Amino acid sequence: MGIREGIQRVASEYLTAKTQPLRDHPLAGFIRDTFPAGIAQKINTPNGTQKFVVQGTKLPGNWAAVPWIGIMDPRLTNGIQRGIYVVLAFAADMRTVYLNLAMGVQDTPLKIRVTWLQQLQANFPAPNGFEPGPLPTGSLAAQGIGTRYEQAVVYFKKYDISSLPAETILAEDFRAICDLLWRIGDSGEYRVADIPEEVEKIAFTMQGREFRFSVKDVEEAFKKTTEQQWKTQPGVEAYRHVIVDEQSKSIKSVFRNLLGVPNDFTFTTNEAARVFERLGFEVIDTRNTERVSGLCLLGTWGGSVSASDVQRVQAAIATKGGWASWWSFPIRDEFHEALQQPFYFYLNSGSGRFPYRMKVEQFRTSHGNDGIESPWPKITDAETVKKTRKGPKNSEVFKTWLYVTEFEPLQTPLTLDDFDPAPGVKRNALLNQSAFGYAYPTGTAQRTGNSASMALSSKQAPKNLILYGPPGTGKTYWLQEQYANYTDTPSEVDYDTWLQELLTNYGWRPVIAATLADLNRSARVPDIRNHPVVQAKTKQRGRTSASVHATLWGYLQEHTPETVETVKVSIRRPPYIFSKRESGEWELLSDWQEQDEESAELVRLLKVGPSGAKEPIRRYRVVTFHPSFSYEDFIRGIRPVMTAEDGTTQFRVVDGIFKQICDEARANPSKRYALFIDEINRANIAKVFGELITLIETDKRVVLDDEGRVTQGMVVQLPGGDGADVAEPPFGVPANLDIYGTMNTADRSIALLDVALRRRFEFQEMEPNYEVINRYIGAVHLGNLLKRINDRLEYLLDRDHRIGHAYLMAATSLADLRRVFRVQIIPLLQEYFFDDLSRVAMVLAVGPSAPPFIGREKLRYKDLFPGSPAHGTVVERAKYVVTLDDSWSEDSFSGVYASAVASAEIDEVV
Repeated sequence: MGIREGIQRVASEYLTAKTQPLRDHPLAGFIRDTFPAGIAQKINTPNGTQKFVVQGTKLPGNWAAVPWIGIMDPRLTNGIQRGIYVVLAFAADMRTVYLNLAMGVQDTPLKIRVTWLQQLQANFPAPNGFEPGPLPTGSLAAQGIGTRYEQAVVYFKKYDISSLPAETILAEDFRAICDLLWRIGDSGEYRVADIPEEVEKIAFTMQGREFRFSVKDVEEAFKKTTEQQWKTQPGVEAYRHVIVDEQSKSIKSVFRNLLGVPNDFTFTTNEAARVFERLGFEVIDTRNTERVSGLCLLGTWGGSVSASDVQRVQAAIATKGGWASWWSFPIRDEFHEALQQPFYFYLNSGSGRFPYRMKVEQFRTSHGNDGIESPWPKITDAETVKKTRKGPKNSEVFKTWLYVTEFEPLQTPLTLDDFDPAPGVKRNALLNQSAFGYAYPTGTAQRTGNSASMALSSKQAPKNLILYGPPGTGKTYWLQEQYANYTDTPSEVDYDTWLQELLTNYGWRPVIAATLADLNRSARVPDIRNHPVVQAKTKQRGRTSASVHATLWGYLQEHTPETVETVKVSIRRPPYIFSKRESGEWELLSDWQEQDEESAELVRLLKVGPSGAKEPIRRYRVVTFHPSFSYEDFIRGIRPVMTAEDGTTQFRVVDGIFKQICDEARANPSKRYALFIDEINRANIAKVFGELITLIETDKRVVLDDEGRVTQGMVVQLPGGDGADVAEPPFGVPANLDIYGTMNTADRSIALLDVALRRRFEFQEMEPNYEVINRYIGAVHLGNLLKRINDRLEYLLDRDHRIGHAYLMAATSLADLRRVFRVQIIPLLQEYFFDDLSRVAMVLAVGPSAPPFIGREKLRYKDLFPGSPAHGTVVERAKYVVTLDDSWSEDSFSGVYASAVASAEIDEVV
C-alpha cells in the first residue's frame, strides 16, 4: 500500500462514505487498519532503530469531520490526545491534506501547548519544505470545527489532492518529519510524563454563582450523558454539541451533568459553551453551516460605509478566513439563545438604509465597562489586538466582538420596513447608535429553536445561471458541488421540508388514508381537508382548500367497496379501503393495511418522522437535455401510466420534472430549491420551455402569502389539470427556485440558445484551468502540454473548441497519458475537424526527433492501380493515420510544447 494511493482513496471516497452507515463500511476499515499498516511499513527502519506506532481515526460511532492517520514515538505518547506526534490530517472538503508535527489537544493543557510549540520551533528546525505552525484558521474544516487542532501544529506541509507529488517525494517527506519526531524523543523531554495528570480547576461565574471545573470534570460528565437526556427534551438544543474523544453530545446535557451544578440551575447554551471552550474543548453546531439564524442584529456603522471599508474587510476575510468586528455595547442576555450562530448583521449606513450585511459565525460579549480583548487575534486588526478599548470614550470600549466570515453588499438596500422587531423590542428601538437592534427579516418565521434557523430570507433573488465553456472544464463537476447547498440530512432537516419531500412520492389516496389513520376516528370531509398532511399536499399541488374538497370526495367514493350502500357512485376501483357511515362520516376498513401497502407505508413514515429517513432530503432535481426532449417531458404531457391496482395502462396528464420541482418549492417557501440542467443547449429551448420561457425571468417569479395567494409575479394557465372535477389554478415559477445549466461551447447546436435564454440567464465562462494540472508525469508537464494544444486549436478553429483540464486530471503515469490521448483526446479532435487527420496532426505536431501521434504515409497511383493515370489524376497523395500508442514516448508528449519545429510529416499540411 503506497502513501499516495492511500491518500487518493480516502480523499475520493470519504465524502460519499459519510452519507452511508459507518458499521462494516470498507473505507472505515481502510482508515483504521489498512492505511496505517501501509504507512508503518514505509517509515519503520528494518533494523528497528526507529519503531513508530501508527494509528488511524478511531471512528467509534460516527464518521469524523477530519479523518487522520497518527504516527507516535512510544517514548513521547501512545495516542493523539496527549503529547507530541506526527499526523496526516485531511481537510473536511477532501481537497487538501496536511502532514503535521502536532500536539494532542484533548489532554494537553493549552498553557503547555503554547510553551512547547515555542520551544520546539526554537530548538528543532523545520525539515526541508515544511512551514512553521500553527495552521491558518479554517485549514482543516469550517470555522468553529477543528480550530484547536490547527492551533496545536508545530510544523506542516500542505498537499493539494489534485496534484499530489510522486510516491518517492511523499515517502521522503514522511521520513523527514518522522526523523524530527524521533530526535525530539531522543532529547528526553516533551514526554507524556511531563504533562500534569490533574489540571488545576478553573473558576467560572455564571448567574452570580461561582463554579470550578477541570478537564477531567467535563470528561466524567460526558461519560454520564446519554442521548435520552437531550433528544426530544424541550429547551435542549440537540444541535449544539461539545466534542470529547471524537464523539459529540449536547452542550446543555453535558453541562447539567457536571459535578456541582444544581438540578434547578438555569443557564444558556452559550454560557455553557464558553466554559467548555475555555477548558480547551471543541464546540460545534451540527446543523448545516449554510443555515443562518432567523433572528438578526441591526447596527449603525461609525460613519457611512465607504468602498475602502468594504475592500479592507473583504480582503481580510479572503486572506485570513475571517475578520473581527468590535462594538461598544453588549448583546442582551435574553437574545443569546435565539441568536443562533451563524446569523446575519445588517449595517445601517444612515437614514435607516441597510446596504450591507455581515455573516457572523461567533460572538463574545460583556456587560462591564472595562471591555474585553478580541478572542481571535489572528483575524483582528493589528491596532486593536490585545486591547480592550480604542480610546478613552465609552463609545470606544470593546464590549462585543463578532467573528465575521462574509461582508456583502445587498443588490437593493433594505429599510426598516423589511424587518419585524423581535418579541419585546419596540420598532423605534431598532435603530440606536448605542445599542443593537434585534429583528427578523420580514417574512421569516419568528420562532425559537432549530426551526428558526431554517428560515431563509424570501428576498433572496433567484439564480438563473448557465456555465459555458469547452468540454472537460468542470462544468458538470461544479453543478454536482452545488447539490450540497440543497440537501438536508435526516438529522438536520426541518419537518416542513421533510414532509414536502415525502408527499411528493404519494398521491391523494394514501394521503387521505394516512389522515384518517392519524385521526384514529371517523371524520367528515372538512375534517380530513383541514388535517396538516392534507393541507401540505394541497399546498404542494398549488390548490386551495375549497378546490380540493371535490377531489377528496372523489377519491373517498372511488375506493369504497360496492357493498357500501351509503356511496352512490357507480365507478369503484381497488384498493377498497374506505367506508362511509350513515351519518356521513368516513372511516378506514379494518383490513385497509393489507389492501393498500402504499398507504400503510406512508402512515409508518409519518409516525417515524424526519429522523427515520434513510436518505438525505434533496431539494433539487437533475435533468440532461437532448434533442428529443420536449415540453411534455419538462412541463406537462399525456403519458401512459400503469395503475398499481389492476396493472392496466391508462393515459393520464403527468407533470414533468420542472413542474414537480416548482410545486415543491412553492409549497415550502422558506427553503431554496434548485433545478440542474446539464447540456442545456442540446434541446430545442423554445419547444421545451414553452410559455414558461418568460416566467423563469427573475423579476417575473411569483411570491405567495401565507394563504397561498400570489402577491407578485406572473402566472399562466397550464394545459390539463388535476382532475375533471376542478379547475387548476394559474401556475407561476416560485422565487425560491434556482435554475442552473451547463453548455458545451464546442457543441454545434447552440444557435437557438442565445436567442431564447441570453437575456434570462447569467452566463459564467469556465475555461481550462492549467494550474490544477501544474505537475509532471516523468518529463511531461501536463499544464504546458494542454496549453499548447489549446493554443493550436484556438488558432485553427476558435476558443470554444479548446479542451478542458478534466481530461488529464486522473493521469498519473505515461500509460494513463497514452490511454487518454487514444480513447478521448484524439477522437475529440477528429470530431472537431470532421475526421480530417491532417488537421489533427497539426494540433499534435511534435519535434522532428520525437515519435509522432499522427503518421503520414504516401499513396502512389502506380502502386495501387494498373496502367498509367489519366490526365489530371493526382499521382501521389498523403494518407494520415493514428500511430500505435505503444510508440508514444515522453518525448512525444513533451515535444508538443517543447519545440516549434514541425516534423517532416506535417510540412505538407502546413
